[in-house]
Amino acid sequence: YMLLNHVLVGLALLFARGISWHQSKILGIDSLLGDFVVLLMGYTTAILWSSNPLLIALALAPLVTIQRALMVPGLKQAIALDSKTGLLNTQHFNRQFQTELDRARRFEHPLAVIMVDLDLLREINNCYGHLAGDSVIIGLSRIIKEQTRDYDLAGRFGGEEFVLVLPEADLEAAMSFAERLRRIVETTPFSAPASDELVHATVSVGVACYPEHGTTITELTH
Repeated sequence: YMLLNHVLVGLALLFARGISWHQSKILGIDSLLGDFVVLLMGYTTAILWSSNPLLIALALAPLVTIQRALMVPGLKQAIALDSKTGLLNTQHFNRQFQTELDRARRFEHPLAVIMVDLDLLREINNCYGHLAGDSVIIGLSRIIKEQTRDYDLAGRFGGEEFVLVLPEADLEAAMSFAERLRRIVETTPFSAPASDELVHATVSVGVACYPEHGTTITELTH
């Protein structure tokens, strides 16, 4: 039942939002382990109930503690992420941005900030519907995840705007990355729910580097 439930949820994400099995991590260890502990608690309850119901409270105490401990990392990650795109939300992005900026200042290393703005989202919504606009935003976030490195930061700045921080990247490297990202989006068709048509979109990209263009989050973002 547990495996079937995860498979069905994974299929729902795949067909409804275009999120692959790998991206959803629905069959990953972290996702399955918490449910497995709950499953184990159910079996333990059934066995103890048939033997002596008074033993249930004593036996379930450590299992509850384990289940709570497994939930904490997942809850922390969920709080830090934007629900639609899976990228960092503004609050947690700025916190990690400040950490990377402090590190760049301390070791005198370069750092690049890239703003990505989805062009003409209102026209996409008007032509294809708001679900299509959401599909493009989700697709753009997926491209950003695929193109960034593990230690890069990627967040949703708000609405159709995204912001990236590339540690150890100078202006030339940041401009090269930004242009590559712009071309990939330009040549990638996005699906439009409830329509057979494919949506084509473009992005506008801005680049700033520490310390040439600013030394604070506010200056670099501006």
